[in-house]
Amino acid sequence: MTLLYFSSETILNNFKSLNLREEQRYGKTNLERTTAFGAFFSLDITQKIVGNSVVDLHPKRSRDGRITPRKIMTAKYVDLFMPSLRQEDKDLVVREFGVTHVDGENARSFLSKAFSSNFLTQPLKKASVAASPIPYPSSRPAPIMILGVGPDKWSAGKHPNWKSNLLKFMEIRECGNDFFPLIVYLLRFRDLSPHVSSNFSTGLLLALGEFLTEELSEYLIENSTASQHDWREEGLLTNEMPVVDFRSIADNAENEMLVDLGSLMNNVEIEDVQEETNDTDVEWPNPDDVVGNPPFNVEVIRRILAALQSGSHLILIGPPGTGKTTLAKRIAERCKGNSYKLYTATSDWTTHEVIGGYMPDLKRPERLTFSPGLVTRALSDNEWLIIDEINRSDVDKAFGELFTFLAGKDVVLPQSFQEYNDAGDPIGRTKKIVLKVENDKDYEEEEYVVYEKKDDWRIMGTMNTFDKAALYQLSYAFMRRFAFVEVPAPSPEECRDIINSTITLSAAEGASQPEDNTLWVQITELLLRVFADETTGLHAINKPVGASIPLDVINYLKTRIHFEANEVNDARFLTLEAVEMFLFPQFESQRKEHKFLFEKLADALNIEQPNDRDKLDRSLSSWTGAIPAGETR
Repeated sequence: MTLLYFSSETILNNFKSLNLREEQRYGKTNLERTTAFGAFFSLDITQKIVGNSVVDLHPKRSRDGRITPRKIMTAKYVDLFMPSLRQEDKDLVVREFGVTHVDGENARSFLSKAFSSNFLTQPLKKASVAASPIPYPSSRPAPIMILGVGPDKWSAGKHPNWKSNLLKFMEIRECGNDFFPLIVYLLRFRDLSPHVSSNFSTGLLLALGEFLTEELSEYLIENSTASQHDWREEGLLTNEMPVVDFRSIADNAENEMLVDLGSLMNNVEIEDVQEETNDTDVEWPNPDDVVGNPPFNVEVIRRILAALQSGSHLILIGPPGTGKTTLAKRIAERCKGNSYKLYTATSDWTTHEVIGGYMPDLKRPERLTFSPGLVTRALSDNEWLIIDEINRSDVDKAFGELFTFLAGKDVVLPQSFQEYNDAGDPIGRTKKIVLKVENDKDYEEEEYVVYEKKDDWRIMGTMNTFDKAALYQLSYAFMRRFAFVEVPAPSPEECRDIINSTITLSAAEGASQPEDNTLWVQITELLLRVFADETTGLHAINKPVGASIPLDVINYLKTRIHFEANEVNDARFLTLEAVEMFLFPQFESQRKEHKFLFEKLADALNIEQPNDRDKLDRSLSSWTGAIPAGETR
């Protein structure tokens, strides 16, 4: 079937006709009209998705990061005011229909926060404490929504008179009461071929019905000139996805939405704004945007993002050198910017380091006061946690009450908190300390110090599978609270490409090596046998490592050969030296694997003489802890 889209020219011309008439372009009223118009359409889309005319928008309704109507409505509002799908247009927003604005690289984040402040925090929250439901917008041009409905008064629906009142949002525009330009904008990137045939308006109705409710779809068509258009004769449609130059109509004047947002926020308590904006603190990236350099397998990234976005905490597992920590940091940066902390676990960790405990007061050391741990600090700042080498800690000893907390239940800690004034006198009563998941339960400020888990808060850990037998075992109770994703070592073919391309690149960069390349040819052969051969070396005993280890070996050898000024030409000697330095430490405490490792490495490195084999045996055993052949202890 031939694809059909509105043409770029059709989209742009109709979008410009949605602009306000000149006498209607003024100040803060314009902001409220724009927000209300966008909120109405995002509400309708949300009604279609949840299958209910009354949409529950309570900020604390979700648990464990699951998608809620509040988040759906926010996302649809953002989509409505992001006119283009092109990556190069990600800084463009619609400040008012008919005009675009260049708003910087965080345009999506700005729109989310603007909607949160201008709609979710202001009118919706006000309606939740009002004596009766309130119409929205409250003034010009007319109310099209009703807020404060439902049992807890956090829900929203369409105003009873929305059909007549919505026309008032159109009559102030250059296109008048004709909804056709708005229909074109709503369908700007949708393939119309399954619907549009001889009856153009019926096809548009079916296309709108894919994401809007039936009543709104029919209303838009009935109040438009769609039936008067002949799409073939007018050339309204094209067979190619449109590339619309929305930037050509960008208004580069100071952004009124931003100015008005700032003035509105001056009238809102800071904690209210923070409460609302935290709902959209995470921007889940496209998996392809995380692959990066060094590249990671996109399928692995998809699993990671799916686990995190579905509400799970995560542990990345795999052999050493696969980039688990690098990947965890990259994921956190893409999702939370700089709002994450990285810690390396140790066997000394207790709940004191992880959750918190008593420490001497800085002003009066003879007095103890509660000091937050790494988790409670992260909860307080809504920062993600990355715990490197998580199984180096005794998790049962270190995580304690977190087992219950990560299962989605509030926990009252055994410690308490007392606040003191500058004179050292206690202020108020001693408070209990609570780890709180995001729910409807309230704790009196005079009675409790609360560390609350936001919907988007996550823990990511890394675990070296080579170590898992030698270090602390993760209990089933702990593992049940995490999703585990393997970051695998490269295949033999991938490892072969990495080694060959890196050594070739080294030569291209002018690394010191014999003129005839004989030394590097021999080193390459040995490294391939150790790291990339399925019959010799590590792959033969199912002990592959990540790419960073052979890369470290190559980088070391480049410098080592340079220092020797080409006087050392024994490829096996140099390769063994580097392997001992960078590979052997990965096998610490693996006594049971010593014999297989020794045999395969000796074979891969062509070590045949008894004395040389003894040296290799002793060198490897210093890490594995095994007794070398011929020795007793």
